[in-house]
Amino acid sequence: MKKFVCHYALLRFRPFVETGEFANVGVVLMAPDVGFFGYRLLTHYSRITRFFHQLDRGVYLRGKGLFKQEIDRFAADLRRLAIGDGHAPLDLALAGQLFTEFVRPREAMLQFDDQRIALADDPQAKLDALFDHYIERNFVTREYQERLLETMVRKLLVGRQLGAAYRAEKVGNPEFTVNFSVRPSP
Repeated sequence: MKKFVCHYALLRFRPFVETGEFANVGVVLMAPDVGFFGYRLLTHYSRITRFFHQLDRGVYLRGKGLFKQEIDRFAADLRRLAIGDGHAPLDLALAGQLFTEFVRPREAMLQFDDQRIALADDPQAKLDALFDHYIERNFVTREYQERLLETMVRKLLVGRQLGAAYRAEKVGNPEFTVNFSVRPSP
């Protein structure tokens, strides 16, 4: 199956310039070879209101609504001018320039991260996968968290030059076991 070049950027909500803190709230993706432009935005906002608890939720909701209108306007212009709407020919160079301009960094509460590129068989499926990974964080499983904790403990032991003094071992009983780094008995 043929792979298509997909240009994408993550949309970030950064209400307090002073702290630089942000939350990923959306993704836009363009695959000009097949005339595709799509986006997905975070639909629930509890994560935003919990993280930025001092901020009135209406600020995020109004901002998101206005930004959605801007994305829809851009999508219509992009289709009309460069990636085809049935009337205009495909113009890959113009599509790239328009997308780059659209996602360029700006000082605003909602702003795009750096533009990235991926290859995909199906641009819509790639958009969904990127959204699931970067916005919904579907990679955060129990196994992921255990592996992260194990890596942190290993780095701590090696950093203190204690790595050779410990080995991995399962501790527990047949119903419940936990992996630990244990010091071998003398």
